[in-house]
Amino acid sequence: MAANRDQAGEWAARDLLSVPPRWVEGDSAKALSGFTDASFDYIFTCPPYHNLERYSEHPDDLSSMTWARFERAYRAIVAESARCLAPDRFSTWVVGDVRDSAGRVRGLVPLTISAHRAAGMHLHNDAVLLNVIGTAAMRLPAQWRVSRKMGRIHQYVLTFVKGDGKRATSALPPFT
Repeated sequence: MAANRDQAGEWAARDLLSVPPRWVEGDSAKALSGFTDASFDYIFTCPPYHNLERYSEHPDDLSSMTWARFERAYRAIVAESARCLAPDRFSTWVVGDVRDSAGRVRGLVPLTISAHRAAGMHLHNDAVLLNVIGTAAMRLPAQWRVSRKMGRIHQYVLTFVKGDGKRATSALPPFT
């Protein structure tokens, strides 16, 4: 969080922020319900990738849910975030895919896109974020030999628009 605040300070010093950002941390299902419709100008999130990393054993923690329950909760969170987003604005979700216990890809990226569509938003941009390879180069040959599964060293940056993309763009400060 400190790095985010430092970067916001740098942006403000360069007149790249019309208003200071407000970070909302916590359980999205609960936190979003406290906001009125259209109260956000932008949403940026990197939600849990189902159970790839376990954050707690709490039953309402997305990382401890079954896939079916995760999918329902995730769709509800996307819908709530869309409700909170002002018209003609953007929302960016950084997501990666995960596998089930049998090694099959779950489809978190298509779920994210589908949930946004159901909430009235559309995919505006996508990008691949390459992570540091780290130890993947050492782990992957053995994984490939036994399963023909590639390791993931990337995430997807999905930007959605609520309303019109051109109006959403014109609502932003000028790009310099």
